[in-house]
Amino acid sequence: MLLLIPMVAASGCMGGDDESIEEWNSTVDAANEHLNAGDEIKDEGNEALQEDQYDLALTKYGAAYSEYQEGLNKVQDLRPLADDLDRDFLNEYVNLWEKEIEAYLEQFEWNDKIIYSLKFGQHYDAFQGSFDSAVRQYLDAVSYYNDGNYQSTISAANLSEDKWEDLLLTAESMLELAQNVEVGYVTQYATHLVEMSDHSIKSLGFLKEAAYAASNENMETATQMINEQNAHDDEMVNHYDSMKAIEREHPQDFPADGTALATLLEEFVDERDAAHENSISYREQRKEIADEHDDFFEEEE
Repeated sequence: MLLLIPMVAASGCMGGDDESIEEWNSTVDAANEHLNAGDEIKDEGNEALQEDQYDLALTKYGAAYSEYQEGLNKVQDLRPLADDLDRDFLNEYVNLWEKEIEAYLEQFEWNDKIIYSLKFGQHYDAFQGSFDSAVRQYLDAVSYYNDGNYQSTISAANLSEDKWEDLLLTAESMLELAQNVEVGYVTQYATHLVEMSDHSIKSLGFLKEAAYAASNENMETATQMINEQNAHDDEMVNHYDSMKAIEREHPQDFPADGTALATLLEEFVDERDAAHENSISYREQRKEIADEHDDFFEEEE
């Protein structure tokens, strides 16, 4: 589903010893050098991806993208040379080669979104795995406080707080990934997770302070701390409700079981494959020009 095919470099060189032809050929060679380098790095990215090394794959694909972009820049340098050589088909040839590489670059952009979505799914699973127990211990701490069991309040709050701190780190990673996925409701969802986790931690902190104060019979301070705790608890609930609303609106992307962002993954794969088909189409059209003018172009290897 994810592996990228090679960007097959074309000869594009011409026969002859005209100065403009020589410059054309040297520019084509430079373009192909970058495209071939991109292919090699891209293959390393494919290997990393097959081993689920997403970060390494992104790094390799980014480096390959840069090489292909340099190849595109060289192809664009052919435009004035095509004008100098005064052959109409050369401008169309260059135009198709540009579009071919641009479509190939688009595949990388969609592929990155796919990888970011998969990484988001890993963090989503991790968040879901700890969320219920963090909430349960949170509610236990509140219940202990209401029953006047202040030591148990502190113990349960500490356990819950540890989990919420881990959840906050996970949610922050999800938010960063969501910003790379670039879909509004995914970013909103991750933002609610971050805010919910943050307010839960703050709420527990004030609850512990209230328990300390109450255990020392300082009820005025305890009341002040509980008021602060309630304020953060309200914010936590608001973000929880907003998170759940997004889950209800996009159940396939935020499932209780299964792959997160499933509909987006399918969409991104379709877009990437469409870009691939476009790249092939442009290449075939460019080859037709070369075949029609085989007296002008050297045979492609």
